Amino acid sequence: MGEPRHGRCLATYVIYDTESQQVTLREVPYDYQKTCAAIIGKGLPAIFAWRLAQGLEYAEKADDPTHVCNR
Repeated sequence: MGEPRHGRCLATYVIYDTESQQVTLREVPYDYQKTCAAIIGKGLPAIFAWRLAQGLEYAEKADDPTHVCNR
């Protein structure tokens, strides 16, 4: 898992089957708001929370905490 870049705030992971050499991409919901709040609460840059909440990489207003964790 990492920061999403596809516009969906889902946890994303891959399963690789070594026998068939098939890759399966999976997405599951998780409490991203709780993670965002923890990021802000620890004093980390708001851009990190914004990325999770929006599922995107860049934020013009990342320093504006009023929109963080809102979709």
